[in-house]
Amino acid sequence: TVLLKGITLRDNYDFGVKVFNKGTITITNVNVNNHWQNGYGFYLYNNVTGSTGSVSITNSTSSYNGSYGYCISSFGSVTLKNTTAHHNTYGGIYISNENALTAQSVTLSDVIVFSTIGWVNSGGNGIDILTKGKVTLNGVSSYNNSGKDLTGSYRSVHGWAGDQTWFKF
Repeated sequence: TVLLKGITLRDNYDFGVKVFNKGTITITNVNVNNHWQNGYGFYLYNNVTGSTGSVSITNSTSSYNGSYGYCISSFGSVTLKNTTAHHNTYGGIYISNENALTAQSVTLSDVIVFSTIGWVNSGGNGIDILTKGKVTLNGVSSYNNSGKDLTGSYRSVHGWAGDQTWFKF
């Protein structure tokens, strides 16, 4: 199990937070920004043989990174709550748990993903979700991303989106 709480990381050459783990990953109140050389804000990986844990991120921000704000690959469920990703070069949030042995859920609650139109390093989709499980969205806003605001491969989406949300499929 990995638990990160109350950390701010900025101005690193590469990754902000990089975790390879077979167990649960829990991140609370962690802010990463300006990891500029193809740097991911969060790179969380627990989808190797024998992995059993989930990924949970709460009250965290990832901004102005050279790659994705959040890149999560898991065999378990993934939950993001009160989380923001903005101005990340390749995209805001990438989640994949589609290779789990059984369908695992993805839940996003009060999540905001955006970029500024015309920002020179703005690229990619706002939110990518690849899962065989249920996707639940509550209060999710994704806008001004150069790609699609929400894209992915999933069976069903449940929930509602905030006033400033434009999901383009």
